[in-house]
Amino acid sequence: MEKLIFIYQKIDLKWVADIVSLLKGKYHIHCFEITDDETDFEEIKQKVRLFLNNFGPGYIYGYGLGGNLALSVALEDEHHIKGIITQATKFDLSTFSKDSLQKLTVPFRFTRGGKDKFTSKKNTLSVQKHIQHSYYFEIPSMAHSLEDIPPKHIARLLQVQLESFHYEWVDTDYGKMAYRKYGFPAQKNEPVVLFLHEAIGSISQWQDFPARLCDALNLPGIAIEFPGYGFSDNEDKVRDENYLHEFALAYLPSFLKAIQIDQPLIIVGHSDGGTNALLYSSKHPENVHSIITLAAHYLNEPETRSGIQPAIDAYRAGKLKGLEFYHGEKTERLFFAWANTWNLPNFENWNISSDIKNNTVRALIIQGDKDQYGTDNQVHGIVKLLKNADSLFINNCGHAPHLEKEEEVIQAIQSFVHR
Repeated sequence: MEKLIFIYQKIDLKWVADIVSLLKGKYHIHCFEITDDETDFEEIKQKVRLFLNNFGPGYIYGYGLGGNLALSVALEDEHHIKGIITQATKFDLSTFSKDSLQKLTVPFRFTRGGKDKFTSKKNTLSVQKHIQHSYYFEIPSMAHSLEDIPPKHIARLLQVQLESFHYEWVDTDYGKMAYRKYGFPAQKNEPVVLFLHEAIGSISQWQDFPARLCDALNLPGIAIEFPGYGFSDNEDKVRDENYLHEFALAYLPSFLKAIQIDQPLIIVGHSDGGTNALLYSSKHPENVHSIITLAAHYLNEPETRSGIQPAIDAYRAGKLKGLEFYHGEKTERLFFAWANTWNLPNFENWNISSDIKNNTVRALIIQGDKDQYGTDNQVHGIVKLLKNADSLFINNCGHAPHLEKEEEVIQAIQSFVHR
């Protein structure tokens, strides 16, 4: 279990306790509390260093003054620090130089709320831009004070940012793309499981599924984020009815070329990711061992379009703000890129039958029996078009079988791959 240290002021004790309780069992957490009578910054910093020496290698979450302390300690000694997350921190720019920041090797995640009136984006970026392994992540609807933010939101923020410390980035023809590896190929011809996310998905939104599936299959895996998602570069292009073809036949090949992967792929795709798996495997069957789709679509049904307006209504009512913790400032553009595209007049008759017809790659087509974005015809139609496909309906399950019925889905995939 990974270690995590909280550095915060005593005034925030109540909210920190609630956050810690939500993360118990996932991280080994210790807290460093700055008391009201401690005012000497250098003295507090030395206490933090001593605390870290006893704590051992771990990650730091510094809220407010805690972020300044974490940065200052790292500038003196990175030895016991695996990564630092700051939140709502106003950095004292007079206490460190550009040169000292550039020498840091510990990774940083600088987080800030878009509604934070006490710290500025300019101040944060003035520090972040000089640290080589760092990322600025703004949550548009989040305020400054912990008392104004539900503890579950901070817990989610921390989980996403902590997971990102395991990410890597690669330059593609379409910008930097983030990805996470699960294990490493033992043999050159050993398959690699490739996870393709949904329309508003990310690496972190897969939760523990990639790690658990790779363990069950005893195979390495890679989960990616397309441009415009999560920790990948922005993607400003206006989408049209061909956007899924572009993701599958341009963005994905560019990524695979950039990381120089030549092992056969077992592609696991959710929703849009499932459609991408169908398109890519049809165009490049020589690169694919098999595909598993979860709630994929091959045509735009009335049921699909009717499911979008309730999602738009929910977003505008503020009920989908949780997406901001995965995509930050990209969230609104990303959400409406999905919703508006599927409602385009030119997209009404979208159908990839001619693209995937006669695909010979082995396929397992999975869908929940209560999927709100597609009928059973999605599965039956795909299986009929492909030459070597099996169908599987998951009972009492909606649009995300891998999250709602994880064990059942993993067992089904394990049986399929090892058959």
